[in-house]
Amino acid sequence: MKFVLVIDSLGPGGAERNMTMLANHLAKTGHDVHFLLFSSEETPFYPLNNKIFLEYLDFKRRSENFLRKVCAAIRGLRELRKRIKSIRPDRVISFMDQANIITLLATTGLKIDVIISERVNPSRSSITERSIPKIVRVLLGLIRKAVYHKAKYIVVQTEGAKLCFSERLQAKTVVIPNPVREIKKSTAPIRLPDKFILSVGRLTAQKRFDLLIDAFAKIAEEFPEWQLLIVGDGPLKRSLQRQIENLDLSQRIRLKENTSEIDALFSKAGLFVICSDYEGFPNVLLEAMASGLPVIATNCEYGPSEIIDHGTNGLLVPAGDCEALVNAIKKMLSDSQLRDKLKINAVTVKERYNINKIFKTWDHLLN
Repeated sequence: MKFVLVIDSLGPGGAERNMTMLANHLAKTGHDVHFLLFSSEETPFYPLNNKIFLEYLDFKRRSENFLRKVCAAIRGLRELRKRIKSIRPDRVISFMDQANIITLLATTGLKIDVIISERVNPSRSSITERSIPKIVRVLLGLIRKAVYHKAKYIVVQTEGAKLCFSERLQAKTVVIPNPVREIKKSTAPIRLPDKFILSVGRLTAQKRFDLLIDAFAKIAEEFPEWQLLIVGDGPLKRSLQRQIENLDLSQRIRLKENTSEIDALFSKAGLFVICSDYEGFPNVLLEAMASGLPVIATNCEYGPSEIIDHGTNGLLVPAGDCEALVNAIKKMLSDSQLRDKLKINAVTVKERYNINKIFKTWDHLLN
């Protein structure tokens, strides 16, 4: 079969990782795979099968001017439709809400099955961001409702996310969790503290690294041998660095840019923490657990509560609750027996979310 996969970019994000893994699986099993990307040309962050065709469309949406963004979206929509018609795929697969909307509009009338996938909480998606003018958010929401029914299937990662849709859309919505990739033993020569808490993600408001920094500041004096390492890039990098400096913790908290040696960090960390306000199905949480790390996660919508059995393979704390996060970190750092218990049970995610098992579900859906 011939597939076209559509996404904004193939940068270092969770959706990008999962679409890359899906594309590699399809190529490996003998299918013809074409990637169409909206972003300017850049090297994919994750390894991509060399049999996959990669094409960048003229879709510049980075301007702050709304009218220019609209014009760019129209140009991109036309170019996407033109390329899909030229490739003549059997299936089109799109990831992320804005890409889903554009793909469904671009394929109107083409009689091609389109499978779309929401990769975060659908009720907190990018088209609901406060940075977007209210009238635009309302318009995008109406367009999404109008075009999503055109999809053959909608893929989400949790049962909670499925319930965000109307009953009509739920009838065509399929729950497929993220697979956990193989965690490799790394011998990369990275200088790291002897004891450190690890957190990974894009530096945005959603991920609440500001909360984690505040929580660490409250326990720093009690646990002087521990440090905090936050890995990721994003628009809040400067403000987070200022927060660290204002707390006089520059020697204890480090911001590190994205790295391909993340497995080396997993192997040497003592604790992993994710404190997002909302999620889709956090890959990095699965990877940390598969590495045998004890984990703390906020019980946000959606994902962590479907992965973590509180007290058995990790700890859950209420989203946005700094005091609960402080208490959970203190409990972890002061109780080595608890950490050992959670480590042993955490690795069972490798079987629950085995990559072959997850892709069998995708194969069934696509065929």
